[in-house]
Amino acid sequence: MWIWLVACTEPGPVDDRDPPALDAHSGPEPEPVDSTAPPTGDSGVHSAVPLECGPPPAGPFPWISSDAVHTEEDFDFDATGQLLSQRMQNLVGIQRDGTATIVATQVGYDAAGIRSLPSGEVVVAQPDSGTLVLVDLSSGGSAPVVTGLEYPNGLEVGTDGSVYVSEFLPRGRVERVDPEGRVERLASVDYPNGLVLSPDEQTLYIVSSAGLLGFGNSTIYTLARQPDGSWSEELAPFYAAPITLGGVTVDACGSVYVIGYNDGHVMRIDLPDDGVGDPTITDITTLPGGGFWSSLRFSPGMGRWPRTELYATNRRELYGVEVGVEGRHVLAP
Repeated sequence: MWIWLVACTEPGPVDDRDPPALDAHSGPEPEPVDSTAPPTGDSGVHSAVPLECGPPPAGPFPWISSDAVHTEEDFDFDATGQLLSQRMQNLVGIQRDGTATIVATQVGYDAAGIRSLPSGEVVVAQPDSGTLVLVDLSSGGSAPVVTGLEYPNGLEVGTDGSVYVSEFLPRGRVERVDPEGRVERLASVDYPNGLVLSPDEQTLYIVSSAGLLGFGNSTIYTLARQPDGSWSEELAPFYAAPITLGGVTVDACGSVYVIGYNDGHVMRIDLPDDGVGDPTITDITTLPGGGFWSSLRFSPGMGRWPRTELYATNRRELYGVEVGVEGRHVLAP
């Protein structure tokens, strides 16, 4: 069943009454809702959701959108069913019914990465200060946990509480920060940005660009975890794209999803069952809004954000694409 995304345009107190049914032209009262900005549209195509992994469903895939849910470069979801996004120096939680509230203040200017941790805390990458900040959603406070990074950008987290961070520079470092705050260098590659772990967390996918975002091509590399738990020192090419890639994520069955940074074209990448040979590329959809497609995420399936819906932002509108397979998220059951 398709529903529109609706959100208030400015943070405000959460309305603790039972939320009304979602509607394209209204929102919860008394929260102010931008009813003048209806969703862009609905592709009108619905997909069946398989109960277990098998051949991935083919497209075309449906999408919905809202220009009332505003995000910056990145976004994620928390354990209470909120979408987390940055506004100015604050971290804002947005519910599916449109209510929004500031959940933390002073998390930094232009946060490049936002990721929820299994603990319920949130880690934020601050490029301007070269810092990873840990946000406590229960108190709204934050504190630096790693400093001295150079333009930290991409973030990923594991179920053990490890944080993976990339530095968006020529020969930028990809590093792992363990739950005790110790930093381990994993690799160096040109302009690493998007990071995502496979569902079993034995493979780390790294999106490397040929130059600044929006120019040149991109290559996705993989880094393998060894039997002793350490990471391989060798990067392996996974997929070479003739365009600059923005966000990257995976579903619970191991398929990789990427989006073109400039064109909003979403693709699914699948290896053969035996892992040998060239990957299969499936066109998911091309999202109609212009902008910079910097983030692609699945939710943990809480708070009316379906786990089979793939979310993308162009820093203006939030798009949802029903892909028919549950996504991987560190907070998912």
